[in-house]
Amino acid sequence: MHKITLPKFSSLLLVIVLTVLFSLITANPAISGEKRELSLPPDSLAQWYKPQNKRQVWLHLMFRLGETSQAVALYSEKGDAASMARWATIFAENYRRIPKMVPEWAQQVDFAAVELLEKATAKKDISGVQKALKKIRQSCKSCHGEFKAISTAIYRSADFSKVKVKGENGIDLINYRTFMKSLHRDINNLKIARADLHPDEARHFAKQVSKKLSSLKDSCISCHKDKEPTQRILGDKTFNTMDRLIEVLKEPGKTKKSGRLMGELGYTVCGRCHSIHRNTVAIKRLLQ
Repeated sequence: MHKITLPKFSSLLLVIVLTVLFSLITANPAISGEKRELSLPPDSLAQWYKPQNKRQVWLHLMFRLGETSQAVALYSEKGDAASMARWATIFAENYRRIPKMVPEWAQQVDFAAVELLEKATAKKDISGVQKALKKIRQSCKSCHGEFKAISTAIYRSADFSKVKVKGENGIDLINYRTFMKSLHRDINNLKIARADLHPDEARHFAKQVSKKLSSLKDSCISCHKDKEPTQRILGDKTFNTMDRLIEVLKEPGKTKKSGRLMGELGYTVCGRCHSIHRNTVAIKRLLQ
C-alpha cells in the first residue's frame, strides 16, 4: 500500500478542498496523528478505469455489488428464500472478482464471510445469509472509507492536460491552463474597468470574454460527447446574457443591471464548471 503525506499549502482553494476531503474520511484508520496520511489505491486499479479501459469495469462491478447486495437484503426481509438465494449467488460471484481484478486488495475481502454466505445460501438459511451479508458489508464500508474518495479524485476527475483551446486569433491552439489564465485576466480587467467607470474598456473586455467563452465551449467536446452538459453552462442563455451585459455597459456608472448580469454569469459559468471540475482536479494534482 502506498502512502502520501500531505504538506501544508497556502492556497485558500486547496485548504478548502482538502478540508472537504478530510471530512469525508476522518474516521479512516489510515489517517492518524498530525501527518494525516492518505492511503493511495494500488496502481493496478488504473487498468479498470478510463483511459486504460473503455468500459469503466471497476465502477460497473461496484454498482453490481450494490445492486445485488440490496436484492439479497430485500428478499431476506420478505422471507423469499428462493429469490434471496438466487441474488446471493450472483453477489458472491461478483464479490470474488475483487481480488482477481486488484490482487493488492485481497486483504480487503472477507473470504470467510462470503463462504458463510454461500453455505447459508445453499441451505436457503435466511438468518445465516443476513448475518454473512452484514459482515461482508462491513468489509465494503472499510475499503470505501479508506479508498473511495481518493480513487474518485484520481480516476474520475477530468484530465485537462490534453485539451486544446483556440487562441485569440481563432486558429492557433493553446493548452487549457494558459487559456484559462488569459480568460481570468480578461474577466478581472472587465470588473476593474466597470468599477473605475471606463465603459469603453469594460465593453472591450466583455467582448473578449464572450469570444473566449465561445472557444471554451468548442473544447468541451473533448470529453462531453452529448450537448446537454455544455448547454447547461455555455448554452444560448449564457451568450444571450453576455450580449445583454455588453449592451448595458454602455450606460454610465456601475449600474445594478450590469452587476446583476455579471453575477449571473459568475454563478452560471464559473461557479457551475468549477464546482464540477476544479476541486477534484486540484485534489488529483496533489495525489499524483
